[in-house]
Amino acid sequence: MTFNNEKYDADVVSSSTAMMAPSGNTYSLDATILPLSLYLDSELDYTYSVLRNGSVIDVDPSQLSVEWYTSPSLSDLRAEGPTRQLVADPNDLSGLGGNYIELVLTYSNGSDGVSARFYSPSQVNTSDRPPVFDTWYSGIAMTESPATATAVANLISRDPAVETEPPGPGNAYNVGFQYFSDASPFESFDTLALLAQSYPSTSSIRVDATLTSNTVPNDVLTLSERFSFIGDDVYRLRTVTKPRLQYDIPLHPDDTIGLQNEAQVLADIAALNNDPAIDINVATEWEQSSDKGDNWTPTTITSMTYSNLSAGMIYRLKLTSTSSNGTGNSDTLYSDVSAQVLSSTQNNYDILFDDLQTPQVSVPLSVSTDLLVNGAAAPFSGRAVRWEVVDPDGVISYTANSDIYTPRADDVDSRVRVTVTYFDDNDLRLVSRDLTTETVIAAPTDTDMLALLDRLSPSLPLTPDGVSVGTVVSLTSADQAAIDASSVNVAYEWQEGEVGSWDPLAVNQTNASYTAQTGNIGQRLRLKLTLTAGGEEVERFSQYTSEVQPNEANLETFTLFLEFDRDESRLSLTDASMTRLDKLIEKNNISTSDYAWLRIPANSGFDEGVVVGNE
Repeated sequence: MTFNNEKYDADVVSSSTAMMAPSGNTYSLDATILPLSLYLDSELDYTYSVLRNGSVIDVDPSQLSVEWYTSPSLSDLRAEGPTRQLVADPNDLSGLGGNYIELVLTYSNGSDGVSARFYSPSQVNTSDRPPVFDTWYSGIAMTESPATATAVANLISRDPAVETEPPGPGNAYNVGFQYFSDASPFESFDTLALLAQSYPSTSSIRVDATLTSNTVPNDVLTLSERFSFIGDDVYRLRTVTKPRLQYDIPLHPDDTIGLQNEAQVLADIAALNNDPAIDINVATEWEQSSDKGDNWTPTTITSMTYSNLSAGMIYRLKLTSTSSNGTGNSDTLYSDVSAQVLSSTQNNYDILFDDLQTPQVSVPLSVSTDLLVNGAAAPFSGRAVRWEVVDPDGVISYTANSDIYTPRADDVDSRVRVTVTYFDDNDLRLVSRDLTTETVIAAPTDTDMLALLDRLSPSLPLTPDGVSVGTVVSLTSADQAAIDASSVNVAYEWQEGEVGSWDPLAVNQTNASYTAQTGNIGQRLRLKLTLTAGGEEVERFSQYTSEVQPNEANLETFTLFLEFDRDESRLSLTDASMTRLDKLIEKNNISTSDYAWLRIPANSGFDEGVVVGNE
């Protein structure tokens, strides 16, 4: 087998494409069409490597899609010209003699993906493959995995029953190896030691084996395989999870920037720093830029959070790896870049969060928040919630826009990222912020537990929402009926407080309902349910009430109902509610009464209402 003597561009053999994905990861894709010399009876195949943030990753074949094209003109293939045709059967190249082959390879994993095009180094030969090659070894193996500068390639038999002839001076053929770095795909090296000296940041190598007949010099078979490579331990930094920043948008000088995936990043760094077999030290430092990222300057902050922000700046976290003695090569990994910091004269909107529960399959997950402006409660017109399931590699595998998300079985071992956004009366964003949960755990196995979880309202609302001293607060009748009908043991704990700070009531209350007391004035109430069955335990938290109001006259409390007149587009009390209210006024000799109509944003309480009328 011989190559054509025509001259061709180096990037015909192999090219790569790099892109930034929605997860913040950077991907590159490299591939080579096999066999390197194609015959009419050849079957199209390829080797490939997918790199994430510069490090080779394992890929499930189901995450790759392949298309093959052919044309007698290489320029037509590149330009998708008129002679470019789809290859009907990659295992049948008859009729394609004299044509070039194009491979369109796409990697996709949830939110992340990359696609690239690759071309055969020469045209398909007009004859079948020489049969002498059938008995030659056709596999390449490395003496180390991953390969290092001391590794060497060997030829192996893929099918011992057929491939029976090894290489050697006294045998039918000899073999020579050439090594190529992903950092310079078209520059060959005789040894990996030389390759590592020139390109120590190499993460993937291509090994080409040239098999030459000892009796017929023109019979030449070229093989190619790809392998992971570590040229210097400092480049293992690329295996660390890419840091993802967490901050309010817009970003105010009084805010703090942290990491959504801090625990994972710290665990990855510790695994490298503490491994005695790896010569590496990983350090962190925040950088800032005043010119939108054209130039970056280091700060003195090395922790995982950054406060005391400067107006007009943007920030990022830099990870640097060096050898333990600080000499030799180094590598860097950066977080995403923050938003630009506002002027200190702008309003500072902040979102308070309740702690997110550890997500569990089949257990509804909700997020309780409050909006502040300059430290005080802030009015708003709406709140939006977006859920993203993020796998261990940072890839977004599922999204949902709803107030509540119930994890699925496919989510186990992933994390859930929730983004909350508040809007003003013009539907303009006031502020948004996201949080990331712990990893999702498997669903309970007890069937009674699962049945009760399915029957309970996902949000577990309390009734009524407006609470005064003397008001009896409880779950809805439907939820309480579901609990009463179940064999699952349910323990109740009433709590008071604010978003982000809840405590059990001073006098422990463990009943299904609670009557608001004077000591609760100014506090909100919520109910913690502990469900136990079959040795398993699940905690659920209700929605919280509005702040408890005083009731110095000890008036009876009850719920009023509204009705809507479509013809007049008017809300009013129902006749029954008006009658009951009139009786209350008459019975208690109330001489004055004030009415306040509140416009309350969806999925919020009385506290967030804005007075819009007094009729």
